[in-house]
Amino acid sequence: MDKFKRKYEISFLLKEESSRNDLLEILSRCGEIIEEKPLQRIKLTHPVQKETFVYFGYAFFTCEPKEMEKIAQELKANALVLRFLIITVPKIKTTSPQEKRVKIKSATEETKTSRPGEERRRGQEGMPRNGLSNEALEKKLEEILQE
Repeated sequence: MDKFKRKYEISFLLKEESSRNDLLEILSRCGEIIEEKPLQRIKLTHPVQKETFVYFGYAFFTCEPKEMEKIAQELKANALVLRFLIITVPKIKTTSPQEKRVKIKSATEETKTSRPGEERRRGQEGMPRNGLSNEALEKKLEEILQE
């Protein structure tokens, strides 16, 4: 069943420092706690449930998605948990050093073969606009007149 577990992050505001154990117990019953950070006592700019000083903390945990509703209900029922937010931790796509080298090589090869704006500097049929000598211009005119 581990393949159906996802990684989540929960951030929370608590009334008392001791209620942290209750919150972590709820999480560990439904999943597995990976990492937890220490609580910080902060002053709020606006009171939350008449509290101006609260304890802020966050933790990372894994559980099955179907267990999330149960966790949310238990946290809402706990009077010492003022607010909480649970998010799914996004998966970060990593590229190997070999893939990076391939991308860099292909980008440099493109710049060597064609430079930006090169098409604008050339006239029709790939001839430079102002690089024609008089002899080349005469040959071109003769070709045109013979057709």
